Amino acid sequence: MLTDQQIRAITFLAASARPSGARRWNEAGIIAAIEKVRARSLYEVTVAVMRAANDRNADTPGVIPTAGPHWRAEADDDAPVVERFDPATTCGICGKPEWRCEQIRGDHEFEAAHRVAARKLDPESAASIAAELRDRIAKDDNAQPYRIKHTPEETA
Repeated sequence: MLTDQQIRAITFLAASARPSGARRWNEAGIIAAIEKVRARSLYEVTVAVMRAANDRNADTPGVIPTAGPHWRAEADDDAPVVERFDPATTCGICGKPEWRCEQIRGDHEFEAAHRVAARKLDPESAASIAAELRDRIAKDDNAQPYRIKHTPEETA
């Protein structure tokens, strides 16, 4: 069941989404049409209304509650594109598939996720990095000390 606020939001989007040159829809008409289908899910109504609003042949929002192609799920625009995670072909730095990482080539070269995960920071290196960070913070006059509270007594 749609709330009044959701109906107003969808109405605003639909009125704004009309194609260039198409007849404008008035908001009162959009609200009246959505009211007739308010028992449906937010997702269903939003998608159907936006499809109808994008149809330049739909002169009025009266098409919204009627049966039509705007209510039919289309595999092309409803199905999210899901790429299978493969640690050998997913970049362990940016998390993108290898082909995408190579397209954007920002600040790094592709490195497979399984290789990044295999690199472990040894305890000595971790301690050295932590000590260096503590020294930097100690030298910064504006730094505020922060201690993580671990026990219930400390958090009280």
